[in-house]
Amino acid sequence: NRIQVGNPLGSVYGFRYKGVYQYTYDYLTNLRAEENLTAEEFEQRINGMLADGKTFPVVVGADGKVIMQANGLPQRMVYNYVDGNPSYSFQGGDAIYEDINHDGQIDRYDMVYLGNSNPKCNGGFGINLYYGRLSLNAGFNFRVGNQIVNLARMNLESMLNNTNQSYATTWRWRKNGDETVIPRA
Repeated sequence: NRIQVGNPLGSVYGFRYKGVYQYTYDYLTNLRAEENLTAEEFEQRINGMLADGKTFPVVVGADGKVIMQANGLPQRMVYNYVDGNPSYSFQGGDAIYEDINHDGQIDRYDMVYLGNSNPKCNGGFGINLYYGRLSLNAGFNFRVGNQIVNLARMNLESMLNNTNQSYATTWRWRKNGDETVIPRA
């Protein structure tokens, strides 16, 4: 829950979804070993792949270039449940969330305004029809212009348990190079 100056009550906040990581971190480290690249060549190769639209769970700076560590490997993107204690390193097939402040971790500082759950317009109307002894009473309500969380889709595509899932989950990420919008199971 969040209340922020300038945004209406009922606003929706969260991480901005940017797709699915196509490749694992290990894919990059194996690439360097297989091709026997120097640290500079390796960095250029990764930046070239990023420019071509390929995605890896690595930290990308505001300039769109990969952030390298002192050991010559790219810095991993992490999820930080608790401040100062990264608790999960992203893998290939995970959802990509925008790192707003480019600090290499997805945390509460990367949450952004996603929309307003309040409708711009709502209303309703009704109609009563009579024919002899029969009557039909109908009422209609509507809302327009609001942002909602699609909880039904979220549950049908979560792949968290053994309940029935949407057919869309058959297009989930499975191996390095897969281009999809459905994360791995």
